[in-house]
Amino acid sequence: MTNALREELFKLSAAERLELVEELWDSIADDDAALALTNEQREDLERRLAEAHVVAHGRVRRARLHRFPYGVYYTIREDFIDVLAVYHGRRRPRRFDL
Repeated sequence: MTNALREELFKLSAAERLELVEELWDSIADDDAALALTNEQREDLERRLAEAHVVAHGRVRRARLHRFPYGVYYTIREDFIDVLAVYHGRRRPRRFDL
């Protein structure tokens, strides 16, 4: 990106810059090849997830956030992670069904 283009972009209003960011983000998300993981990256990710997150029930995993008192229940598909629930770790719900 040239400095001239960068300067022009910073002349846009905050709302215009946010709109541009949304459009750019969507253009990246629509390009599957741009986001594809190599086999090595996928294996590393799977290894790290297996080490860090415990299996809570069947294919459902649980991750506890270290900085905040929250936990996340999720499942992993080939190309997606489905978040099933986010819970506050210091509250005690009577029942938490998956």
